[in-house]
Amino acid sequence: MNTENMNLKQMQASIENIEKHVLVLKDLGAGIPVVEKNSRILLSIVRNLKFGIVDPAAVMDHYVLRFAIIVAYDCAIKRRKLLTQHLVLSE
Repeated sequence: MNTENMNLKQMQASIENIEKHVLVLKDLGAGIPVVEKNSRILLSIVRNLKFGIVDPAAVMDHYVLRFAIIVAYDCAIKRRKLLTQHLVLSE
């Protein structure tokens, strides 16, 4: 895993942690207008961060997984060809 992907993962975890704390604050401050308003603002900022950070992190995970599947499939094809060649040569 490269440094950029690790940084995205750390940012993703931090954003999710912030969201969790804001939701707790929102629940604790229910009925207090200033807390309700500011927690809505904070949650909108968190949503923007998630759109910019969490979604690319998920996409990168998808591409890493896809690449691993392609490599495994390619190795299986090569192994099958080698076994077939070995069987043909041994007959």
